[in-house]
Amino acid sequence: MTAYLLFGGTFNPFHLGHLAVIHAARDVFPHAQCVLIPNFQPPHKDKLSIAPKHRHQMLHIVCKQYGFQLSDIETNRKGVSWTIDTVQEWRKNNPTSPLKLVIGSDSFLS
Repeated sequence: MTAYLLFGGTFNPFHLGHLAVIHAARDVFPHAQCVLIPNFQPPHKDKLSIAPKHRHQMLHIVCKQYGFQLSDIETNRKGVSWTIDTVQEWRKNNPTSPLKLVIGSDSFLS
């Protein structure tokens, strides 16, 4: 059974800080599959400098390079991306898989 590290965010753009968080999570959960989930519109930011489709394309390259999985669960939903909605939808599609929610320091501090 696959365990998942769900790492959602704006990724506007993806940077080394994101990569450091992922590597730290994988140190703790080495057998879990990391899933990057770019949001469509974060609830705490008004306007993003990079469109959702371009952030998704950027993350596609990152995932290919590092062996992560990319999910379009939030960009397909459109509108404001609430974490609880994403976790509930992920759980519905993966009812028995262990989930770990990974968040960046900016979200953790606020």
